[in-house]
Amino acid sequence: MLTANQRKALAALLASKSRVDAARVCGLSTKTLQGYEKLPEFAEALEKGRREALADAAHRLQEMRPLLN
Repeated sequence: MLTANQRKALAALLASKSRVDAARVCGLSTKTLQGYEKLPEFAEALEKGRREALADAAHRLQEMRPLLN
């Protein structure tokens, strides 16, 4: 189970353009975020979040397709 800081870091990494921005958003250092990313549970959650975000974006693009034709 992720800690409160890890959950904040995860949300920040998923919403930010860079690790530096994510660190700023969640109030943790980039070194801490790098350390979290090496933890299997955190890395899995991050990858799952990224896959879900990509799938969501693809779905939204498919919904827009009729508007582009």
